[in-house]
Parts: sequence; C-alpha cells; structure tokens
Amino acid sequence: MRVLGSSSDSKTQWVLAMVIDDLDQDKSTVLERENSFLRTEVARLKSQLEAMEVMADTDGLTGLLNRRAFVRELERAISAYERYGFSTALVYADVRGLKQINDTLGHAAGDDVLCHVAGALAGGIRTTDSVGRLGGDEFGVILSHLEEGIARDRLTSIARMVQFAPVACEGTDIPVRLRFGMTMIVSGDTARTALTRADKIMYAGGGN
Repeated sequence: MRVLGSSSDSKTQWVLAMVIDDLDQDKSTVLERENSFLRTEVARLKSQLEAMEVMADTDGLTGLLNRRAFVRELERAISAYERYGFSTALVYADVRGLKQINDTLGHAAGDDVLCHVAGALAGGIRTTDSVGRLGGDEFGVILSHLEEGIARDRLTSIARMVQFAPVACEGTDIPVRLRFGMTMIVSGDTARTALTRADKIMYAGGGN
C-alpha cells in the first residue's frame, strides 16, 4: 500500500513535472519552427505573386506596360481628371516604316527599333506619367498634370530624341521616325473613346 506524501510520491511527481515541462518545450519548439516555415512560405508565395503580376502587366519585348496595364492606368488618369480636374494628355504613336524594316533587314532589326523607341519614350517621361506598348508598332503615353502646350513640347522633344539616334544594325544605321496623335482627356471620356480619338488624330496627320 502506497502512502500519499511519501518521498516516492514526491519523486514521481517531480519526474512527471520534468517530463511535462520537456514536452511543453518540445511542443513550443515545433510550433516556432512551423510558424517560421509558414512565414517563409507566405513571403515566398507573395513574392512569386508580385512577380507574376508584373509579368502579366509587362510587354515581353520592350519591358513597357502591355495594353491591358496601360488601359488600366488610363482609366485611373481619367478618374483623376473627372474628380480633380487634372489636365492630362493622351498620346498615340506608331513607328513609321516598321514593316519595311522587318521585310528588308529582318524581324530582329524591327525588334531593335521597337526597343529603341520604347527606351526613348520611357526616358522622355516623368515618374508620374505612363507609357505602354499597345501592340505591334503602336505605343501609348499618358502625360499627367500638363497643359496642352507643354504636353506638345514634351512630345516634340521625345520625337527628336528618337530621330537623332538611329538604330545600328549589322553596320547599318536605321533611321527611326514616329507618328503621333495627341488628345486631351475631356469629361465623359472612357479609355476606349480617348484611345480612339488619339488614334484618329494620329492617322489624320495631327501628330509629328
């Protein structure tokens, strides 16, 4: 018969307490490791998601915004105009003679020209502006917080940057010219109506 409170009981309780304490420590360590692993996985997945979002918004050749992302930025600019009245210009541009360049010098040369134009457009705008490749040889630029006269001056400057820097391809300098159409955002515009208007202005010879 075991008597409660005996030294044997005290020793047993002490051992049990030690075992429980060890188990608690082991459980805590496991939980800390699991939490650390989960935090690492969440950070990795978030990074992957952000990278995928960037890829989904980026033109694979030029690194500019693709059409989908550019239209989204244009919709935001239109919303800002409607709400705050910020003067905003939309530019539609295409590369003149790109088909001939592709046919005579090859598509690699044509790609070089497109990348050259993309670099000139991106280098000629501010961080508050946006530029994208709309498809093929067509580009779009959003010039925010600029009055029409200043926007046209900026456009002329960009055109000169492109023209005075021909693209070198296999020992041949390829002259590059852009055709522009510029329109100011007006009340009631949508991305579609603004782009259509700028496109028509470009083809009507309203640009450079």
